[in-house]
Amino acid sequence: MDNPLRIIWYNVRNLMFLCMLIFAGVLGYKFGLSSLLQSIIGFSAAVIADFALSYFRYGSKEFPVNGAISGLIVATLFSAGSYAVVAVAATLAILSKHYIKYQGRHIFNPANFGIALIGIASFLVSINVSVTWQAAFVPGLLIVLGFIVLYRLKRWEIHLTYFLTLAILLLAQGLYNGLPQDRLLEFLYKGL
Repeated sequence: MDNPLRIIWYNVRNLMFLCMLIFAGVLGYKFGLSSLLQSIIGFSAAVIADFALSYFRYGSKEFPVNGAISGLIVATLFSAGSYAVVAVAATLAILSKHYIKYQGRHIFNPANFGIALIGIASFLVSINVSVTWQAAFVPGLLIVLGFIVLYRLKRWEIHLTYFLTLAILLLAQGLYNGLPQDRLLEFLYKGL
């Protein structure tokens, strides 16, 4: 039997899934039971929807790792306690993954699509939705796990360019707003 760590490291989807599970656990520890419950709801809604659609459309009985990742991403983007919203957004994400395609590939990132639809619906139907991206409260962990995945993907150039551009723009904004030099690094850290 293969070494489980080797299986995780060499399959990027499994590595991303593990990182998202670690992240959801840390958020649950930091923000309490409601955040952990929200992660479980997002995960469950996405996995159930993805498994059911994959089974009925293709006869697949595999665990839907991509669906699980999408559900966990959706769960970390909404304020803790938005259980129904997270379940609907995760389900919409999976529906978009299965039905909105061009040449066999999905056009949108499923998690982003589900979140965007909920955002649009919140204006149309007056539901109270708060997006806080809980991940912003643990930036060190986000950076470490992100770099692990980026290292494995070997796609540094796109992300490094983004972060350098963001850092330069944030520093320019801080200088333009007259922020003292001793507070620039703090401003940069909070902005990233």
